[in-house]
Formats: sequence, structure tokens, C-alpha cells
Amino acid sequence: MKKIFLLLLPLAFIFTACAKETIPAEDGATLFINRLVYDKDSESFEENFSDSKALKEVMDKNAADFKENFKKGLMSTSTVTDEQADTFYNALYSQMQDKTSYTVEVKAENDETAQVTYHITGLDYPALIKKTDEDLLAAIKGDNSIAKDDNKIMATTLSALEKNVQDVSLNEEVTDITLVFTKNKGQWSVTQDQSKKVTDLYLAFVTGAKDQATLNEQLTQVGDEVNAALEAELGK
Repeated sequence: MKKIFLLLLPLAFIFTACAKETIPAEDGATLFINRLVYDKDSESFEENFSDSKALKEVMDKNAADFKENFKKGLMSTSTVTDEQADTFYNALYSQMQDKTSYTVEVKAENDETAQVTYHITGLDYPALIKKTDEDLLAAIKGDNSIAKDDNKIMATTLSALEKNVQDVSLNEEVTDITLVFTKNKGQWSVTQDQSKKVTDLYLAFVTGAKDQATLNEQLTQVGDEVNAALEAELGK
């Protein structure tokens, strides 16, 4: 029996020594954002997240859905081409990567989970749309014939949007979103029931809103304000 024990002991030591240790929660949370928002550290992400493939699918779908909605808004008139819409979206995405920031707060952690809150300073997308609409209104004040020609309206809008995307500001209010990370055999995972929060997390960076409903409300308010001003101008 002693010989058998001595033979098994080194093997047990090897397996113990090779067991992967979970990276710190703050590092895991940072890695998550690097992949979700900034599209980098993919290899490290796959190494440290057990459900990396499923998470990447959610992340890529978030980006694709926002891009599609953004393009649909621009292409609601036939004067905007798909190529133009792509150009504007890519400019917005570039601004998100360059300008946004966040901090990570690990609020609670035990042997199984870590509760992480992201404090996000995202782009102010409603302000971008409002500034573009205000520029259109100013152009109409200078040349009332623009309001009577759909082609002129769209050309003026696109010109303003092209400039304003480059100057898009950051949301002055920090958006807080909390996720629960779960430890799984030396890796982190984010359960599928948090998919909406993952979507909201991406949205917070690109728009500054905490969720889609809030963004819709903000954009509706912007539209109402600008339309009221436009009607007042046309009524003079």
C-alpha cells in the first residue's frame, strides 16, 4: 500500500498545482468591458470566462442591433444611402471608444460570486440628435426655402450630423449598472438571465441612457422640443 500511495501522491500534487485560479473580480469586470465595448482582449476574455462564446454572441448582437436601429433612423428617407449610414455609425462608434470611460466597484464578493457595479460616463446621444436638429432649425431660419424642400432638409441634416458626431459630448450624469459575476472552475461567468443588463451596459456607453425605455423617452422629448420650435418658426 505504501508504494501505491507514493505513486499517487505526485499525481495529486500535479493536479492541484495546475488548477486555474480565478483572476480578481475587478480584473474580470475590466476584461468584460474591454471585450463588450472596446472590442479588445478577446483571447484573454476567452481564457477567463467560461461562457465566453455565448457572451460574445450577446455582445455582438448588442452592437449589431444598435447599429441597425441607428441606420434605420437615418434611412427613414430614401436620400440616405446605406453607405452613408454606415459612415455615420462608424464615426459614432469610434467616438465611443475614444471618449467614454468607467470605473469598477466590487460591492460584494464571496467564494462563488462577485457583485460588480459599473459607473459609466457614456456619450450623450440625445444631445447629439438635439444639436443636429437645432442646426437644421438655424439653417431654416437663415433660408426658409430649406423647409419646403425635402432634399434640402436631408442634405442640411446630414451635414450637421457629420460635424456633430465628431464633436459629440459625454453625458454629464454617470450611469450605474450592476452585474453579478459567478466563479466557475477558475473562470468567471455571467448568467443568461442578466442578458438585459448586458444590453443596458453597452447602451450606457454609446448613448448615456440606462436602458432603451429611457433612451426612447429622451429622444421623444428632444423631438417634441425641436418640432415645437420648428412649427413656431414656420408660423412666423
